[in-house]
Amino acid sequence: MITAILPIVFIGLISLVVIRHQIIQRIDESSVTLARSVATQITTYLQEPSATFNFLARHLARQSHSEAGIATLLDDLANSYSYFESVYLLDRHGTVREVGFDKEATVDKADFLGMDFSSLEICRQAVVEKRFLWQSTLSVSSGEPTISFCAPLGDGTVLATLSLAKLGKIINSASTGRAYDAFIVDGRGRIIAHPDPAVVQRQENISNLPIIRDSLAGKTSSGNYVFHGKSYRGSAVSIEGFNWVLVVAQDLDVAMAPKAALEKIFLIGMLSVLLMALFVSSVASLMLSRPFKQLSDNARHVINEEYALIEPISSRSREITLLSETLQKMVAAVRARETLLNEQTEELMATEETLRDLNQHLEQRVNERTERLEEAMEELSRVNEDLVQRTTALEDANHYLESFAYSISHDLRAPLRHVSSFSAIVTEEYADKLDETGREYLQRIVRSCSKMDELINAILEFSRVTRQSLNLLPINMMSLAEEAMTDFQAEIDQKGVEVVLGSLPKCTADRVLMKQVLVNLIGNALKYSRNKQNPRIELGCSAQGKELLFFVKDNGAGFDMAAASKLFGVFSRLHRQDEFEGTGVGLAITHNIIQRHGGRIWAEAAPDQGATFWFTLPL
Repeated sequence: MITAILPIVFIGLISLVVIRHQIIQRIDESSVTLARSVATQITTYLQEPSATFNFLARHLARQSHSEAGIATLLDDLANSYSYFESVYLLDRHGTVREVGFDKEATVDKADFLGMDFSSLEICRQAVVEKRFLWQSTLSVSSGEPTISFCAPLGDGTVLATLSLAKLGKIINSASTGRAYDAFIVDGRGRIIAHPDPAVVQRQENISNLPIIRDSLAGKTSSGNYVFHGKSYRGSAVSIEGFNWVLVVAQDLDVAMAPKAALEKIFLIGMLSVLLMALFVSSVASLMLSRPFKQLSDNARHVINEEYALIEPISSRSREITLLSETLQKMVAAVRARETLLNEQTEELMATEETLRDLNQHLEQRVNERTERLEEAMEELSRVNEDLVQRTTALEDANHYLESFAYSISHDLRAPLRHVSSFSAIVTEEYADKLDETGREYLQRIVRSCSKMDELINAILEFSRVTRQSLNLLPINMMSLAEEAMTDFQAEIDQKGVEVVLGSLPKCTADRVLMKQVLVNLIGNALKYSRNKQNPRIELGCSAQGKELLFFVKDNGAGFDMAAASKLFGVFSRLHRQDEFEGTGVGLAITHNIIQRHGGRIWAEAAPDQGATFWFTLPL
């Protein structure tokens, strides 16, 4: 009896092992196919925002915009593309300069302007490596998992966050209606997308699982693992273009349910065979030889997956009949499982075809939007060309006015010399024939001629400076300021003027013209503070962004800021001639020189409280 039963037990065990191997193989093939399908969906979903963000970074790097223009561009981008949660423009200190949110955001933009993002590792790394980077992070505005894109822009960065909500929808759609769970793990082994939002919120790290380690190394891996005390059979594939892993898993108990059912059937059958064998042990040895051969053949057919060749066994032995029926039920269960897996495979193939169509449509949409952006850039280029033409016309007009002023100044000198000379002759040769009033009139004429000659010289100097070409070289502003001070050393020593000379850095400028600026401003400071008991002037500089900010400060007469708009006009004076001498051209010359260097100049003052003149030069 034992000799007859042992082959049956052996064949049954072999069949169970083979069936278990086939079930696991089918599960792995199905889960890998599903994982690749979902990974394709995720890659397709992430292509457009990645391309759009790269285009934004290149556009901002190539085109200059005002602060308001950048804010509008960021808002338009966040509102036009639903996958962007927020877009930030950061300066070199990591401070938010501008921000754009999608129209569904419930946060206030003003709360984020000026916020310090210097602690974000992705931004620091993007500046150091000077390239586009991405990283999975938590949203600053909502606290939910996001993908952050960052690219360097000048000495700052541009940062965008991509909501993972749609990835959750893709995963849920992959899990719904199937016995599988799908989730995404980032490069550090943290779960960033899962059908259960609570798992994502906990930021659980499963990098210790072998299938995760293998997939992060670029391999497609399948195996068993335990998560939250529950056993799973799953497959993991890497997502192309991202250091992520997509895991598709099935509850091991559910996956192996057919095997468990077969084991129960097998055990029941074996128990029945053993019970019945007790009654027919002597006769069974003769009756079971042929049925056992059929059983052996059927078992071999099962191993070779030749299910169509399996035939039912006719026997008077109830045990043989029961064992044959058990084997047929096992085969039926395996074939049903195989049919189900084939149907799921066909469904997945249909899904892949749909995804290919969607991807093609997506590429078409990206191309259309790219064409619209290129048209907008061409229109901007036309506007820039028009601006260049207008600038050229304005420069031509300025050259004409300068030439006109130069010619007028020269033409006025000849008659002015005649008036001055004849007035002097009349004063010398006819002084005894003129009364006191006549002599006073002649003296006024001579003084007016002298004043007119000074004004003409000032016009010529202004014309010379505006026509002089710039010779930009690195210069030492400290030594240039000390050189300018020597021109006024006698006056400084005579009046006991306190001079405070701060640290002045090197810069790129025309040395001759920049000395003219310092001489004019220092001369003004000495002139308007000469009536003070303790006159004091101060020179200094500080770096402000991409500019150097210089200043010349005095404690002199000052002026009313209401008249500041007239300060840099030609012949414009804010004090009477009898109070402080001058032509009113020095500051106009200074203003012209600073503007030609690409800088700005302005003044701050109060009556009898002194004045401070500020000017900037580009770094």
